[in-house]
Amino acid sequence: MSARGLRRRSRVLLVVVSAIVALLVAGGLATAVKLRANITVLDVSDALADPDAQALQTRPGSEDDGADGQAVVVAASEPVEPEPVNILVMGSDTREGQGDGYGSAALIEGARSDTTMLVHLSGDRQHVTVLSIPRDLVVTLPSCTMADGSQSYPYQDRFNAAFSIGGPECTIRTVTELTGLPVHHFVVVDFTAFTRTIDALGGVEVCLTRPVKDPRAGLDLPAGVSRVDGAQGLAFVRARTSLGDGSDLARIERQQAFLASLVREATSRDLLTDPVRLVRSLDAATQSLTMDADLAWLPRSAGLARSLAGVDPADVSFVTYPNVYSDDFVTVRPDTGPALLVTEALAHDVTWPFPVSASRVAVDPSDVAVRVVNATGRGDQATIAGAALTRQGFVVTGLVVGQQQRRTEVRHPGSATRSARSVAAAVDGAVLVRDDTVGGVTLVLGTRWGVDDVRTVRVRRAAADAGADSSGATIPSGGTDWVVPEDSGPTGTTSTADQATCAS
Repeated sequence: MSARGLRRRSRVLLVVVSAIVALLVAGGLATAVKLRANITVLDVSDALADPDAQALQTRPGSEDDGADGQAVVVAASEPVEPEPVNILVMGSDTREGQGDGYGSAALIEGARSDTTMLVHLSGDRQHVTVLSIPRDLVVTLPSCTMADGSQSYPYQDRFNAAFSIGGPECTIRTVTELTGLPVHHFVVVDFTAFTRTIDALGGVEVCLTRPVKDPRAGLDLPAGVSRVDGAQGLAFVRARTSLGDGSDLARIERQQAFLASLVREATSRDLLTDPVRLVRSLDAATQSLTMDADLAWLPRSAGLARSLAGVDPADVSFVTYPNVYSDDFVTVRPDTGPALLVTEALAHDVTWPFPVSASRVAVDPSDVAVRVVNATGRGDQATIAGAALTRQGFVVTGLVVGQQQRRTEVRHPGSATRSARSVAAAVDGAVLVRDDTVGGVTLVLGTRWGVDDVRTVRVRRAAADAGADSSGATIPSGGTDWVVPEDSGPTGTTSTADQATCAS
């Protein structure tokens, strides 16, 4: 594939389709030679991290902490197997060999990437987290090698400019600088691979709350549940003006819902027990792919496939990189606290969303005000903990730095004991300390604090409310409950692949 062809980018993220389908579906690669021939390899090794490298790990609060309570840096005597793996998946809108059905190639020359997803495979291979990065996110683009061999200068622009400047390598460098996360592999997929994958699976179910007819997108679907083929599926994830509020953020949410449905389809019992259909699906998924040489190496792909064979759709999570609108109400910028929370969780290989607290509490987080004190000796920890609490509804009244201490405590006056218990439930290992000198509930983060201590609070409800459905109306179809969400805003929301969501 030429550099010029690689610069052609899509308006949709088609990438996770092949990455997740090929990885989650395959228990082996029976047609290895044929599948390998489908793949184009691009060398961007200078921008990629080595997943097998023996890296130094900083662990807060281990038993080997020094007297000052500082985190220690420890090196494993040998690499831990398996390691977490991050795969950056990108879409390509090249029309080569696709006829006129997807639009003129002449009209899209120089197009930028519109959506990108970073797929995080947990070290124990029990969870997959898919982080969508909005195309209109304003970031600092690093210096990148351009097609003519010259270097670009760092400057601020929309995230999707990275691909047009320096292809996959520049996008990888931009993601690494934005998130602080290493990228181990990458995949680029075009429209052909997307449509052929859907067709090979026998279609994918989607749900609409109202009928939609969009000639421009090629979309014509009734209200309720429909099984779409590749062409209709592509139109569903590409449409903007006829679905949602027309924003790219709303489209990201719809793409995530579609990919969740695809994961459910790909991991279904019928596919896994049908060798002919499985091989056909893998053959379709790998066509028109471009990836790094290591991932294209079949033993590597097969190993990843085998390690992920037991992943359940409920353990495949989708989240959008937290953002807020800029003053122009067109571009978006990082929402610092929540963004740090997400990237810190992935950096420490923490399950997203966070594990549920072992106990239920009597006071709802929205009724609890809490001040957060960073006594860890490490920067940004109050911001991260505050974002974790805010995400659950707690009212965070302040983020401050305090004198370093070892233990994480929830200090509270006697009148706020019940509220303090709600905060303690959100932080594993936090100790309740009555302190009538504090004006309200105060969370003090000790040197042992880490993002892996975050828990999801459960609130005790009255018996009459126990069976209430807070997720909205449902549209039953084929044994699947399709949920109409009350809140359609994509930023900061997390969904999992076992959930079936209708688009409005």
